[in-house]
Amino acid sequence: MSEIKKSAKHGNFVIQQAENDSISIICDNTKQALRDIANEIGMEFDSDWNTQYFGHRLINFINGVDTTRKSKEVEQANNNTDGVSDEDWEWWISLPDVLKYTVLYSFKDVFEEEGVPFPEWDSDYDSFADTEFKFTERSTDDVNNAGYWLLVWITGGYEEGEFVGPDSEFKITVPRDAWGLDSVEKLAHLKFMVTLDLGQFEASSLPAGIDKLTQLKMLNLCDNELEDPAREIVQLFPLKNLESLWIRNTGIDTGVLISQLQEALPDCEINPYSRPFYY
Repeated sequence: MSEIKKSAKHGNFVIQQAENDSISIICDNTKQALRDIANEIGMEFDSDWNTQYFGHRLINFINGVDTTRKSKEVEQANNNTDGVSDEDWEWWISLPDVLKYTVLYSFKDVFEEEGVPFPEWDSDYDSFADTEFKFTERSTDDVNNAGYWLLVWITGGYEEGEFVGPDSEFKITVPRDAWGLDSVEKLAHLKFMVTLDLGQFEASSLPAGIDKLTQLKMLNLCDNELEDPAREIVQLFPLKNLESLWIRNTGIDTGVLISQLQEALPDCEINPYSRPFYY
């Protein structure tokens, strides 16, 4: 390591020049720098957070995993409201029906375990068939209410002012009959969604907005025979948190395309010939 030849301090930053003339910038007050960045980009934070946790949350926020934005309304919801927060409820209400169906479909087995009729989808009309499920009921005291499913399984919520998340991270599976689905960026709101499974979808192009799902750790694209694989894979390059990617029967099968993917996602295991372990 080269010795420091000279340095200068400005605010919280120290600019250093090494003997080999390389330049580095370090921060002498990391926590204050985190506060400054959070304020600049509009991320809410707690002054009691330690540096390690603050940095973790800030990285997630910048990468699109944490979608919380600072506002008086959100602060009031977080501090004073039990149940589903205003932010999560507004997100749910804003979803097009086909995305609501996609999210709920991913918990279809839980509906069966709870003895709750699953809200079936009419793909001919891109809308829900007659159902007992109450899509606009925020109350969490009835398993037929959307609020219950958000609180317990999807977004988490507040109990006595404290946030309680779902019991575990989860997988969103896009069903084959979700024909009206053409954009998925709103799923970036789901902090506990770590897997997206498009294996049933069988599309010729990736849904718009998939590049926004930077919280993903696993992505299954098997059997989506892409018309233009070289163009489509560019949408995957921002998914830096991916650990596993399955691309069997997608057309992403040349050494050049796989090398491009691997270069963009160096920490991801790319599986061109196998299917996910959960199949």
